[in-house]
Amino acid sequence: MATAVLPSFPAQQIAASSFALGLIEGLSDELASYFKLIGGWWTDRAGKRNPVAVIGYTLTASATSSLAFEAVG
Repeated sequence: MATAVLPSFPAQQIAASSFALGLIEGLSDELASYFKLIGGWWTDRAGKRNPVAVIGYTLTASATSSLAFEAVG
């Protein structure tokens, strides 16, 4: 749910246009795809997928949960 309400922040707090919201979403999708590509290449080369997957999911969970602290503070 945290990531679903993220576009409302720039729209309401800094009065971002729909073009700016689209640009932000497009860049975030692009970066996510890029890191998936690099991560897949890296794990294929190293032959160890499990540690990379655990690190990735841990970073995602901690970053998403940190949004709760940002909203409170």
